[in-house]
Amino acid sequence: MLVLYNNAGIINHIDDFTVTSAMFGSFAFDLQLCEDGVMRVASHGFRGGRRMSSSQCRGLSALAVLEREGRGRLLLTAYHNPFATVPLASTQLAELTDEQFRHDNPHSGQFVRLSPSLVKNR
Repeated sequence: MLVLYNNAGIINHIDDFTVTSAMFGSFAFDLQLCEDGVMRVASHGFRGGRRMSSSQCRGLSALAVLEREGRGRLLLTAYHNPFATVPLASTQLAELTDEQFRHDNPHSGQFVRLSPSLVKNR
């Protein structure tokens, strides 16, 4: 697991979108011109520039972000790699993390919802 520390305080550039884009690629929408002349979203999801896939970066089980909240408490958020050779179970990180997120298949071509794998009671 790789842990990134946000030492920028209020200026945070290590948010959910940035982390998942670095892991799974740029987020994109495919538009379709329908017969009625209206543009609609045909599909959306993570596309090019991905760093984690079934053929690369499989040795990294999770990427985590450590940051200090406004009251000074440290928060750790983990993003699991679904392609990891040795994946971590959510229970293995339960005592260390405040939140964990997991994508089953971020390259499926459809919208990928960032769903909590395990969230601690605060």
